[in-house]
Amino acid sequence: MHFNFSETQQRNPLHPFHCYWIQTAKWSSRLKFTMMVNTRSRRSSQSPTSCFASDASDQVPPYSTLEFLKTMIARITVAFAGLVAVVSGACSTPSFGNCGSDAAGVSCCQSTQYCQPWNANYYQCLDLPAKCAQQFPNVDFNGDDIQTIYGIQPGECCTRCSETAGCKAYTFVNSNPGQPACYLKSGTGTRTPSVGAVSGILTGTSTTPTPTPTMTPTPTPTTSSPTCTTAPYGSCGSSNGATCCPSGYYCQPWNDSFYQCIQPPAKCSKQLTDKDYYGNDIKTVYVSLPSLCCDACASTAGCKAYTYINNNPGQPVCYLKSAAGTATTKIGAVSGTLN
Repeated sequence: MHFNFSETQQRNPLHPFHCYWIQTAKWSSRLKFTMMVNTRSRRSSQSPTSCFASDASDQVPPYSTLEFLKTMIARITVAFAGLVAVVSGACSTPSFGNCGSDAAGVSCCQSTQYCQPWNANYYQCLDLPAKCAQQFPNVDFNGDDIQTIYGIQPGECCTRCSETAGCKAYTFVNSNPGQPACYLKSGTGTRTPSVGAVSGILTGTSTTPTPTPTMTPTPTPTTSSPTCTTAPYGSCGSSNGATCCPSGYYCQPWNDSFYQCIQPPAKCSKQLTDKDYYGNDIKTVYVSLPSLCCDACASTAGCKAYTYINNNPGQPVCYLKSAAGTATTKIGAVSGTLN
């Protein structure tokens, strides 16, 4: 603050009170207030009642000393509260409000909430799951998959992790082609940017990332039965090519970047990855899982085989067929035959 003697005191050096300027902000302009301080002896019989602002450009009515002090205290209190809000970084986003988009990125949420990506244009502040207080929007815990669950909400993904032996973290993708996907994981894996994903850690588990495995070429199959190192429900490739799965599992294409070792349907144990049984179509149905495609074939008269495509534009599709036909290469498809 800036202080100088008032014009009254400058004109009359013997005036019993000095009025000092206190320069402060007044809306968009400046206002000069004056505060009275007694610098004379207490024996003085003069009792001041007010001070005046003498700025010619902005006159203010006289204030009594008490009124003036009340006004100043109120203004200082408001200013201090605003300063505390700025310093503390308080978030202005309301509960369950919009907190970003794919284009804008993630903005803040209240301390008990996190920013959930629903689609490319809408991210929303949601309450933190009770058992998964650490949330990482637009992050994928790559690797360490132990199970994939479809068609559930992010809070349920946390609950499923807490109920699954060995699960310590998960990645949830609401805008996954077809329907939402929840990837349960044995660790936090490699934290990689993934727009539209959100990853969580089960409360009470270690957040130390799993060491990134050394990438080694997949052994060339031989006539003997090779040992596959891919774990059940682990990643088995991408649209660039499928790798091996352990005995009793096959490689299911979910999208271009993620193929997963899962168990075949009970009624359709023979599965061919990236293959289409071309022709012989008798019916087309839209189902959310490859096992449901097998079930549809089993319940349809004349059906002996099928081709299922999870990342079909729009939604997953199942082509029921009267025969297996010629197996032609089709990236992202998987074909099966009834037992």
